[in-house]
Amino acid sequence: MDKRANQLQQGDVLITKINAMPIGGKPVKPAARGFVIAEGEATGHAHTLEPGAVVAITVDEEGVIYAQIARQVNLLHEEHNPVSLDPGVYRFGRVQEYDHFSEEARSVAD
Repeated sequence: MDKRANQLQQGDVLITKINAMPIGGKPVKPAARGFVIAEGEATGHAHTLEPGAVVAITVDEEGVIYAQIARQVNLLHEEHNPVSLDPGVYRFGRVQEYDHFSEEARSVAD
Protein backbone atom coordinates (compact mmCIF):
# COMPACT_ATOMS: atom_id res chain seq x y z
CA MET A 1 0.00 0.00 0.00
CA ASP A 2 1.29 3.44 -0.90
CA LYS A 3 2.42 5.22 2.28
CA ARG A 4 0.30 8.24 1.27
CA ALA A 5 -2.82 6.19 0.60
CA ASN A 6 -5.28 5.52 3.40
CA GLN A 7 -7.84 3.68 1.25
CA LEU A 8 -7.79 1.15 -1.55
CA GLN A 9 -10.54 -0.61 -3.45
CA GLN A 10 -10.89 -4.03 -5.03
CA GLY A 11 -14.23 -4.36 -6.77
CA ASP A 12 -16.92 -3.79 -4.15
CA VAL A 13 -14.51 -4.00 -1.18
CA LEU A 14 -13.20 -0.77 0.34
CA ILE A 15 -9.94 -1.23 2.29
CA THR A 16 -8.96 1.36 4.90
CA LYS A 17 -5.73 1.26 6.91
CA ILE A 18 -6.47 2.12 10.55
CA ASN A 19 -4.42 2.48 13.75
CA ALA A 20 -5.65 -0.45 15.86
CA MET A 21 -8.01 -3.41 15.99
CA PRO A 22 -11.39 -2.51 17.51
CA ILE A 23 -12.37 -4.16 20.78
CA GLY A 24 -15.22 -6.65 20.91
CA GLY A 25 -15.20 -8.16 17.45
CA LYS A 26 -16.04 -11.80 16.86
CA PRO A 27 -13.03 -13.88 15.68
CA VAL A 28 -13.16 -15.22 12.11
CA LYS A 29 -11.66 -18.58 11.12
CA PRO A 30 -10.07 -19.17 7.72
CA ALA A 31 -11.87 -21.14 5.03
CA ALA A 32 -10.02 -23.64 2.82
CA ARG A 33 -9.15 -20.82 0.38
CA GLY A 34 -8.05 -18.35 3.09
CA PHE A 35 -9.83 -15.64 5.04
CA VAL A 36 -12.91 -14.65 3.06
CA ILE A 37 -13.39 -10.88 3.24
CA ALA A 38 -16.41 -10.78 0.92
CA GLU A 39 -18.14 -13.37 -1.21
CA GLY A 40 -19.72 -12.76 -4.61
CA GLU A 41 -23.49 -12.95 -4.69
CA ALA A 42 -23.79 -14.59 -8.11
CA THR A 43 -20.44 -16.12 -9.07
CA GLY A 44 -19.13 -17.73 -5.88
CA HIS A 45 -15.91 -15.77 -6.29
CA ALA A 46 -14.44 -14.24 -3.15
CA HIS A 47 -12.05 -11.58 -1.90
CA THR A 48 -9.53 -13.54 0.22
CA LEU A 49 -6.38 -13.12 2.32
CA GLU A 50 -3.92 -15.96 2.82
CA PRO A 51 -4.02 -17.20 6.44
CA GLY A 52 -0.25 -17.18 7.10
CA ALA A 53 0.00 -13.39 6.96
CA VAL A 54 -2.98 -12.66 9.22
CA VAL A 55 -2.40 -12.24 12.97
CA ALA A 56 -6.05 -11.63 13.89
CA ILE A 57 -9.29 -11.12 12.02
CA THR A 58 -12.64 -10.13 13.52
CA VAL A 59 -16.09 -9.07 12.39
CA ASP A 60 -18.22 -6.49 14.21
CA GLU A 61 -21.98 -6.52 14.78
CA GLU A 62 -22.52 -4.66 11.48
CA GLY A 63 -20.56 -7.24 9.47
CA VAL A 64 -17.45 -5.08 8.98
CA ILE A 65 -14.24 -7.13 8.93
CA TYR A 66 -10.98 -6.01 10.56
CA ALA A 67 -7.62 -7.72 10.06
CA GLN A 68 -4.20 -7.32 11.61
CA ILE A 69 -1.59 -8.32 9.05
CA ALA A 70 1.95 -9.34 10.05
CA ARG A 71 3.65 -9.30 6.65
CA GLN A 72 2.91 -8.09 3.15
CA VAL A 73 0.01 -10.01 1.65
CA ASN A 74 -2.26 -9.81 -1.38
CA LEU A 75 -6.03 -9.49 -1.28
CA LEU A 76 -7.05 -11.87 -4.06
CA HIS A 77 -10.14 -12.18 -6.25
CA GLU A 78 -10.74 -14.22 -9.37
CA GLU A 79 -11.89 -11.21 -11.44
CA HIS A 80 -9.67 -8.40 -10.08
CA ASN A 81 -5.98 -7.64 -9.88
CA PRO A 82 -4.42 -8.49 -6.50
CA VAL A 83 -4.18 -5.63 -3.99
CA SER A 84 -0.94 -5.66 -2.00
CA LEU A 85 -1.29 -4.81 1.70
CA ASP A 86 1.64 -3.88 3.94
CA PRO A 87 1.75 -5.00 7.58
CA GLY A 88 -0.79 -3.14 9.70
CA VAL A 89 -4.45 -3.09 10.66
CA TYR A 90 -7.18 -2.80 8.02
CA ARG A 91 -10.93 -2.29 7.90
CA PHE A 92 -12.73 -4.04 5.01
CA GLY A 93 -16.05 -2.43 4.17
CA ARG A 94 -18.35 -2.46 1.17
CA VAL A 95 -18.41 0.29 -1.43
CA GLN A 96 -21.68 2.21 -1.26
CA GLU A 97 -23.63 3.67 -4.16
CA TYR A 98 -26.42 6.21 -3.95
CA ASP A 99 -29.62 5.77 -5.92
CA HIS A 100 -30.96 9.26 -6.58
CA PHE A 101 -34.36 7.95 -7.66
CA SER A 102 -35.06 6.01 -4.47
CA GLU A 103 -32.90 8.37 -2.37
CA GLU A 104 -31.17 5.40 -0.72
CA ALA A 105 -27.59 4.21 -0.34
CA ARG A 106 -26.82 0.55 -0.90
CA SER A 107 -23.77 -1.72 -1.05
CA VAL A 108 -22.29 -2.29 -4.48
CA ALA A 109 -22.64 -5.91 -5.65
CA ASP A 110 -19.53 -7.43 -7.20
